[in-house]
Amino acid sequence: MAAALLLPVQLAGCYHYVPAVTMDIPAGTRVKVAVTDRGRVDLAEEVGPGVQSIEGSVVEVSDSAMVLAVEAVQHLDLAIPVRWSGERVTLRRELVAEVRERRLSQRRTWILAGLMIAGAVAASNIALTGFGAEPSSDRPPPDDNQALRVVY
Repeated sequence: MAAALLLPVQLAGCYHYVPAVTMDIPAGTRVKVAVTDRGRVDLAEEVGPGVQSIEGSVVEVSDSAMVLAVEAVQHLDLAIPVRWSGERVTLRRELVAEVRERRLSQRRTWILAGLMIAGAVAASNIALTGFGAEPSSDRPPPDDNQALRVVY
């Protein structure tokens, strides 16, 4: 039962991005790459104008470039990222301002798991006892069809 409750937490999790300590990032790692001003200009035709950052999975890293399977592109003039379907984009090193790796936030995930478990306990408690209902008694309810008898 507890494993079934924790499955959505494990699948969703609470992720955050941390600065990459090295550019030698393994393939498959999810990253968010901020581009330079020159990157905005050079990538305008391939990715779109005013690109701020590109999010995706690392396909390949070399001394001169990084290839990403793009999941989303954040533009300066749009409030939400534009979703992509894993198209590959090559980013030359001089176009990259910063690389951040996606990591699981254990603290946030445990807080979410605790809230989900507390919600499940509260929901089951309400289902078993009723919402605001008074405790049931052992007496059967009165029958409305029964006549009142008076003994003299």
